[in-house]
Amino acid sequence: MAITPIRLEGLTVKVESTYGTDPTPAAGTDGVRVSDRVWSSVSHDFAFPNDRPNAATGTLLPVIPATPKGRIANLEIACEVMGAGAAYSSSVKPEVHVLLLACGMAATLDATGGAEKYTYTFADSSHSSCTIWAYAGGLLFKVVGCRGTVRIPVDAGSIGTIIFSMQGLVDDPATASLANITSYDATLPAVATGMTVTVGSWAPDIVSAEYATNTAVAMVADGNATDGINSFEINSFAPTMSISAKAALMGHSATLYNPYNDMQERTNRTIDVTIGSVRLGQMKLDINIAHIASINHVDQDGFTGWDLTYNCYDGSIIYS
Repeated sequence: MAITPIRLEGLTVKVESTYGTDPTPAAGTDGVRVSDRVWSSVSHDFAFPNDRPNAATGTLLPVIPATPKGRIANLEIACEVMGAGAAYSSSVKPEVHVLLLACGMAATLDATGGAEKYTYTFADSSHSSCTIWAYAGGLLFKVVGCRGTVRIPVDAGSIGTIIFSMQGLVDDPATASLANITSYDATLPAVATGMTVTVGSWAPDIVSAEYATNTAVAMVADGNATDGINSFEINSFAPTMSISAKAALMGHSATLYNPYNDMQERTNRTIDVTIGSVRLGQMKLDINIAHIASINHVDQDGFTGWDLTYNCYDGSIIYS
């Protein structure tokens, strides 16, 4: 009996010129290195299962369902935070560039010599979509018209991660061997050590943090469409930043941060987080307006700690 090792899997991703039209992502140019199993993170479903639970049969048994429609896929794509390792340009981009675009972000290149960077900000219109080819379990899932949301969890001492929750339209997966993906970035991932983290004038020693764009993706039903779905569209963002940090550090003289004052006064705070210290291999979160949304007290290894959540009213993701 032939069985497939779970490690034989991979992902290629390419932006679509026309929504839902497969641009054929290539193994030699469009690879995205995942940091979690593809097989476990791809699910195949129907938006309209067309069951008939209330149709009369004259018995206690259900009636045979109609043909399901609206074939969709959900993908949870985890990638390591890493840069391109070379000066950014129109042809050198972060490996997750296309996925960020498909999460409602607009990309701006600064090609200034010695300070090259890509900045991703929220776009109100002209949202990109992408096609994802997911190789897993000896199958190839071709998912078109993908859009989604992104979150960036950070745990002290661990490799930074960026996670994309994507939705798209899919046909039956075809039997296929893993393509020889040769376009992965060769740089080492950024680790959450020696970080720069500030909330206004407060410089917390974080235990963990997470930035989420909370991109709202809506499935647009359409009876004229072949499978009953017109597209997946982005209709809003509600970004948040959560921070878990010590309330006070023993032996330190810094003034204790009091988030209750911020909440009461609706104090505008800037939040800046830098993951990685090597140029062209780091990522920054730059938030100019944030308000405290919730405050929780936690026990952090026997010390007092905060679990804080901020609502963010702008923000950018910067690869530099």
